[in-house]
Amino acid sequence: VKHFPGLGAARLDPHVELPRLDGGPDGPAHPDVAVFARALEGEPRPAVMTTHVIAPLLDPESPATFSSPVVRGLLRGGLGFDGVIIADDLEMGAIMKHHDIGEAVVACAAAGHDFIPVCHDASRQLEAARAKEAAAKRKAEREAARKAREEKREAARLAREEELAREQAEKEAAEAEAKAAALAAAEKDASKPTARPAQDDALQAAADAIEAAEAPVAAPAVVPAAPKPPTRPFLQLGTYKTLEEADEVSMRLRAAGLFPTVVERRVFNQTSWRVIVGPAATQEQFEALQARLTELGYDGVKPVRR
Repeated sequence: VKHFPGLGAARLDPHVELPRLDGGPDGPAHPDVAVFARALEGEPRPAVMTTHVIAPLLDPESPATFSSPVVRGLLRGGLGFDGVIIADDLEMGAIMKHHDIGEAVVACAAAGHDFIPVCHDASRQLEAARAKEAAAKRKAEREAARKAREEKREAARLAREEELAREQAEKEAAEAEAKAAALAAAEKDASKPTARPAQDDALQAAADAIEAAEAPVAAPAVVPAAPKPPTRPFLQLGTYKTLEEADEVSMRLRAAGLFPTVVERRVFNQTSWRVIVGPAATQEQFEALQARLTELGYDGVKPVRR
């Protein structure tokens, strides 16, 4: 089925020049979409070929063959098409007059096409293949760098947890040592022949205090209901255009004793990063976390599910 999203309203031939679908309040920018929706119903699912045309209400900048909003957003998402998507020949005038073949094949692949024809010139076919391979390599390198950053953040988090556990163990050991020293001193005073009644009283008081501290605490007769967790237990500080900005905010929060997460967000062909702190198990924890962020100068944080 071709040529999506339709050339019925086009005034130029894409073999020669890049057409643009005019439309607005008095007419649709893609009048043929309803025809494609009917054509894609039922089984077997056909293949769809996109065409080189700009549909302003879908994507005012790029031709449909380069446009993620058209291919992924409308064809895959809006119409629910899960079959093969083929681009029209990239050597047509609509593309070659405005782009080189390497740039065109990379943009076409990023938009979501399964097949990208370069039908005539062997040198262009070779250039397209090399460009596609280079783009795939860059994507793999970015993914590897992203994983490395995640592993680094996870290692820092684990190191911080180990440090906190070590500090707690040292604190408990110091408390136990102090308690043992107090008991030993009391026993030593009690063993002296000249011990006075006041010393005996001090020894008994120390023993009673230790016994009370070590005695198990009786369970309450009525167990109160556990507090409900907040509906949105995470707090989002903001959205950043670059990963470096998000990582900088994340490291400042870690230095303050918090454990943020940097989340990648893609909307069509735009990528941004969010910095999220949480989750809070109770409403009290949530309010304390919110107050801590305000204290650190992060105003305008908003609660999110994740």
